[in-house]
Amino acid sequence: MIWYEDGMNINLNYIEVFCHLGQNLNFSQTARELNTSQPAISRKIKLLEDELGYELFVRSNKTTSLTVKGQAFLDQVLPSFNTISGAIQNKAQRIDLKVGSIFEAGEKFLLPALSELHDRENIGHFDLHFDSAINLIEKLQVGELDIIMTHVIPTQKSLAAFEVCRDGTYLVGPINEDSKENRKLVTYRKEDLYTENFLSRSVGKSWRSKFEVIGCVNSHKAMLTLCEVGGLFCVVPSSSFNDSKKLKIYKKKESSHGIYICVRQNYLENRDTKKLITELINCLK
Repeated sequence: MIWYEDGMNINLNYIEVFCHLGQNLNFSQTARELNTSQPAISRKIKLLEDELGYELFVRSNKTTSLTVKGQAFLDQVLPSFNTISGAIQNKAQRIDLKVGSIFEAGEKFLLPALSELHDRENIGHFDLHFDSAINLIEKLQVGELDIIMTHVIPTQKSLAAFEVCRDGTYLVGPINEDSKENRKLVTYRKEDLYTENFLSRSVGKSWRSKFEVIGCVNSHKAMLTLCEVGGLFCVVPSSSFNDSKKLKIYKKKESSHGIYICVRQNYLENRDTKKLITELINCLK
């Protein structure tokens, strides 16, 4: 609604109808363009004319034309209408995003996909935050993030998860180990189920007698650095491991777990954001 000092107020929808009709001078075509009925177009034009206090169109059985005042009004409002319309369409096409991801998978998979969508103008500005899977899921649930990438499927019914790729798991250590006894292991967190489950399957349930857990760091990259400089062992996703002359893969399981894009369920109820999620998943697969 546009408000004027003299108390006049004009509905922007009437301006939209007027600009379309003022350019094509055809009531039926205007109704089709705006996905409405011809009587609705006529009614809105009449309401606009009543508000302005003068006729905008000269109507006959076969033709429609602008009055002198109608042409002057069109020349005045059309540039502004085109600017507003373009801004609205651009905003609808380019969605700003707050995105979260586990560390290395986000760098390797998610960041290139987001950059591609930005280059194609499917999304506008995006902020990518790295964090643990648990923290990411919490932030997604409360609305601090729009989309997350994680290797954990959320249990909350309000969240939806889509597998976009598979990742492997490696037990990594120094190329030349001094002894097979008292191997020192660094983990991602104190209670690291990911490490425990992998070692139980690949080494055996007695793996704790073969490894001494000496500490934990919150980055797989940092874990690998400690292995290189300190002769330690760690369990990491294959996406986190880059070939190193100082490290060796002792155990591995390809395609051990999924990588997921997760969103809130209500995010999928909007047509534009649902389409965006589909495009992001296609970029990642």
